[in-house]
Order: sequence, then C-alpha cells, then structure tokens
Amino acid sequence: TCYSCGRGTYSNKSLSRHCDMCPTGYRAERLEAAVRCLACGVGEYQENSAQTACKECGMGKITSTAGSAFCTACLAGMHSNSNVRATGCVKCLPGTYQDDSGETACAQCTPGQIAPHIGTRVCIACLAGKYVADVGNATYCTACEPGRWGNVLVLTSSHKHCQACKKNKVQAEWGKTSCNTALRTTYIRNNTEYECPKSLNGEAKCERGNLTYIN
Repeated sequence: TCYSCGRGTYSNKSLSRHCDMCPTGYRAERLEAAVRCLACGVGEYQENSAQTACKECGMGKITSTAGSAFCTACLAGMHSNSNVRATGCVKCLPGTYQDDSGETACAQCTPGQIAPHIGTRVCIACLAGKYVADVGNATYCTACEPGRWGNVLVLTSSHKHCQACKKNKVQAEWGKTSCNTALRTTYIRNNTEYECPKSLNGEAKCERGNLTYIN
C-alpha cells in the first residue's frame, strides 16, 4: 500500500519507504503528496523544517537570497526598501538619519542639526556662529553673516540664531561668536566697519553725513 507524504514532507523517489522533511528556508510544494520542496523567495523566510508555507520578513528586516531560514535587520543609518517582503537595505539620504536598526524609514534631523553624508546614524549640531539655513536640506551649516553673531549652540533652523550687532559694535567676518567695539578711526555702514579716510596730516578722520560717526 502506498501512502501520501504528510504536510511539510516530500518524496521524489519511487518505491520509497519514507518521506523526507523539507529543510529550513524551504516549503513543500503542496499540502500533501509533495514530490519536492520549494525555496522561500527573496523577502521571505522559514526558520522551521517540514513546513508548507514561508513567512514574510517583518518591517525593517530583509532577505536578499532565496531559501533563507531567517531575516536580517537593516543596520543603523539604513532602512528597508519595503514594509513587507523587503529585499534590501537603503542608506539614509543626506539630511536624514536613523540611529536604530530594523527600521523602515529615516528621520529628518532635529532643527539646528545636519547629516552631511549618506548613511548617517547621528546628526551633528551646528557650532556657535552657524545655523541651518534650509530646513529641507539639512546637509550643511551656514555661518552668521557679517554684522551678525551667535555665541551659543542653539537647536534652531532659523537665521534668528544670529543676532545683529548693537550700536557701535561691528563684525566684518562670517561665522563669528561676538561683535567688536568700533574704533574711533572707523565708521560703520550696513553693520560693517570701515577705516576712515586719511586727512592731510595722516590722521584718520571721519566726516559727518551719511556715515555713522564714531567720536
């Protein structure tokens, strides 16, 4: 008397006295009387033997080859390319990050922080005197403009981090953390300090008029 192979088992030989179990990573081609086992597809797995179906990898996990017995979690700085049956991990784009493994998406950096490279795990805070000018492109820090300063590390995406120099204070350089006191031999125009023109005897002398006169 011949008997059908049970669930998860198969026999590909005639006159065989027993059925074999499908190994891990495989499933029987049908519920009963199977003659072969089929490999689980990419994005699927089966950790047990003698099974009739494969399982889908969970969120943030992948299998990149057929016949896998388990799924692998995407590393930090990456995310899976699909929520189900994922076949690969994708590095986070610049301006985004992922500090955990097994995730399906990357996150935007906190305002005031940047991710200049692909595959970023942790965003970097802008130093004092710099800020993120474009929230949608948090890949670099912008220095405070001349006439402005920023002396604290602030998590902000606004140029308001950079404060305008007060009266008789100047800053002619980019990305500075303080303003300088204007000298008596200088004048200020548009928050920038300039040397006063020389007089006939060689002394610097500022004229009143359209200049901010320092006396």
